[in-house]
Amino acid sequence: MTAEDDPVPVSAGAITREDAAAVRRVLRALSAAAEGPSGPSDAERPTDGTPTGETPTVESSESDNIYSHDEEDGGVELSVILLAHDADPRLVRDALVALDAQSDEGFELLVTAPSLPSAHSATEETLRQFRRGRGDRARVVPVLDPAPQREPGSVPVESLARRLALREAGSQATGRYVSVLDASSVVFAHYAATLLGLARRSSAAVLRARALAQPMRHLEWRGTVPATADGYEPVGGARRASAERLNVLEHLLEPSTPPGSYAIAREHFAAVGPELDEDEALAEAALLGGVAEASEVIVLLRRFEPEVTSED
Repeated sequence: MTAEDDPVPVSAGAITREDAAAVRRVLRALSAAAEGPSGPSDAERPTDGTPTGETPTVESSESDNIYSHDEEDGGVELSVILLAHDADPRLVRDALVALDAQSDEGFELLVTAPSLPSAHSATEETLRQFRRGRGDRARVVPVLDPAPQREPGSVPVESLARRLALREAGSQATGRYVSVLDASSVVFAHYAATLLGLARRSSAAVLRARALAQPMRHLEWRGTVPATADGYEPVGGARRASAERLNVLEHLLEPSTPPGSYAIAREHFAAVGPELDEDEALAEAALLGGVAEASEVIVLLRRFEPEVTSED
């Protein structure tokens, strides 16, 4: 079944922006109190129509400059942010190969990379190959080291780095919706088509599909040429990584809509930054603007275990 054949259930926003901000503050405190366990959860849709977690259902010219963007070249429905600033270049390559095989190419791609040129030369070269025929709809977004910007007592450096990278890339996005991909994830060929199909048939603030998770492990072989060559392999079967329906409260307490399985309207995504992470932005957007759902699995999350060494 294609995205065009699948019905689009839409949950409508039911509260004001001020109420959503108050709810978000309460939910953030609850999430912190629960010490943030992560993993998939199944959420049931409420039957009384109240907005307690889940919202009520209603009817419904090519250039070699990889940093450039033509301001007049608008019209994209979807901006995809690939987080590559702290990723293994081989994972970035895998992610780009999957994005290059999309059945619907009506999206732009922004790839985050360290601001120091020598630190992301491999990413630059891979992206140059990807952007052939796409012009500036595929480009690198340099991001700064977050350590000097971190205030004592604030979020951890790793979390701050992600938020700042998303804020910078989001500020350059031109699509109506923004979807975030980790470099360790691989999207299926209908990833963009599914989200774009929802975008073209719905005005909801959140477009949401399904995800699978695949346990992986790093491998290292010694005595090879070159002296050390490493790679990775799956260590188990893929399993469901997203709930059937989005429940805002359950998602903030135990995330059930992972990156790559959804897109947020750009005006809501713009709130992501040091004070607001992507899960909170997703919750706020769902409460304010509703959710359009599709049943397709569109992304495989490769979750890595600690490294092992093999002597061959």
